[in-house]
Amino acid sequence: MSLNYYYDKVRDSNKLLNDNGAPNVQFTLVIHMTMIIDVGDWTEKNMEEVCWRVLMYESIFGAFRYSSKGPNDPAPFTCTELMRYMGLRCNVITLTRAKWMKRVHQRLMDEHKPDVDVKVRDAMHQLAREQAAEALREAHREGGEK
Repeated sequence: MSLNYYYDKVRDSNKLLNDNGAPNVQFTLVIHMTMIIDVGDWTEKNMEEVCWRVLMYESIFGAFRYSSKGPNDPAPFTCTELMRYMGLRCNVITLTRAKWMKRVHQRLMDEHKPDVDVKVRDAMHQLAREQAAEALREAHREGGEK
């Protein structure tokens, strides 16, 4: 399914396009962000939610964009920047915050649970080895005292 977008209600919408009449790089990113945050219509009524989701997503997974200095210099969005796109409409279904957070949680689990499971398993094996070694040392001390 294609991602359709409408920007006729965005203030200064002519600034969103490059010389070829196509969306500029930042506007293209914002259009695609609608799918990630699951908010299709950016209205005055829901801009606080748009800002909350973008800032939450970036705080968990990292910035959507980086400065010209490169990948070690993230440039997270500010609410002021996001407000410039109020009026954007896309064919994205808007989920409730609870449903969206469930999707974010699932992504966290999919991406990080296997690594965490391995670290916990390794730590538990290390602890068991240390306890066994201590038990052997204790048994050796007790056996040497008799």
